[in-house]
Amino acid sequence: MNILSVREYDTLPVVETLDQSDARALTHRELDALDAVGSRLGIRIAEQISRRQVRFQQYVGLVMVDGRIIELLPKIESDKGEQVPSMVRHNLLRMLLTAFDTNVHVPDTTNSQETRGGWLDVFIRVYCEALSVQVRKGIVKRYRLEQDNLFAVRGQVLLGEQIARNLVHQERIVCEFDELDTDHELNQSLKLALSKMTLCCFRASTQRKVRELLANFESVSRRAAADRWWDAIELDRLSARYQGVLRMTQFFLNGFSPDIIGGGAASMALVFDMSVLFERYIGRVARMELSRIGLQVHLQQAKHYLTRWCDSGQQTFLLRPDIVVTRAHRTVCIADTKWKRLTLDERRMGISQSDLYQMLAYADRYSCDRIVLLYPFERFGDPAVPASRLLAFEERKTRVLIGQVMLSDLETVPGQLRTLLSSIVEEMG
Repeated sequence: MNILSVREYDTLPVVETLDQSDARALTHRELDALDAVGSRLGIRIAEQISRRQVRFQQYVGLVMVDGRIIELLPKIESDKGEQVPSMVRHNLLRMLLTAFDTNVHVPDTTNSQETRGGWLDVFIRVYCEALSVQVRKGIVKRYRLEQDNLFAVRGQVLLGEQIARNLVHQERIVCEFDELDTDHELNQSLKLALSKMTLCCFRASTQRKVRELLANFESVSRRAAADRWWDAIELDRLSARYQGVLRMTQFFLNGFSPDIIGGGAASMALVFDMSVLFERYIGRVARMELSRIGLQVHLQQAKHYLTRWCDSGQQTFLLRPDIVVTRAHRTVCIADTKWKRLTLDERRMGISQSDLYQMLAYADRYSCDRIVLLYPFERFGDPAVPASRLLAFEERKTRVLIGQVMLSDLETVPGQLRTLLSSIVEEMG
């Protein structure tokens, strides 16, 4: 299967047909299919600059159109300022699994480098490893209520049915009983996901892993991929260990859902807004890390309104900061994430004026004068480490810490966030 890897905001030519000389290009037919996917998702994955040129937007993941995988990667630099595709795929997957609270382990970058099939192959391999761990502990079995005409009593005898059905054949007994088996929604969703994965594995070794796992679900019925029934699956105490795998199953199957993209069996779209992904990833890492030092982190807290109508008193414009940090129920810091690159050589550093107005509203309504704006780090000229600077609002105590987070090594992100957020909490009192 042909794979085209592009980064957000990359520009590519648009051609009538592909040949060896323009492999890094889109055909008009592929572009139309990409537009159709975006339209159904309510987003614009790529912006057509002209009839012959297209620019990708801040969406990451992958789209399969016309038998071709378009892999959408974020702009994440290595610590040397390079764009290393294997590292970017690895970090993108880790960010996604953290943002979706899967608690699923992602192999190190060395293992990811061995996967030449792009981001989807990396995802499928991680999924298979996570599912294998749970299958080795045992496939979940559940009781379901059954009725049958038996030769011996099992469970409860249904007297009404017995009289109606066995008046002549009194050697049979109509019974209702609990049957313990593997054919239930959780296992049906796992089987459906594995079946879909066999259609889009790039490497033979990945497909072999999928087929080996699929053999464990032979007794499970194949359920149609319609109405997103897998989103309603609930886990009980015995199946709670499948939570991470179920979350991965759900957003993979949602990518295959017919309401996302029409076409052949292998059509799919797993697309994420990098702005939302960055916000959710940073929020969850901050919550885990700051709890270690006695701070509580609330994500997307909707607590205060900005205005109210004078005639009716009805409140309007609900405020929803990305991160609210509290200590003993008192707000000590508010942080917002912005997936855009700062320009350190400019007087305003590329900071949006509207973002500062937003931060001022947060500071006022939450009675908090410690604000943080978090941006992804991008090497600019000589700096080898993220920069941070303080802004002061005129004639106010409110300060805004402008911080950058380096995403090349995600192991360092918790420490970076602890340093940024705790420093403004402790030092600006």
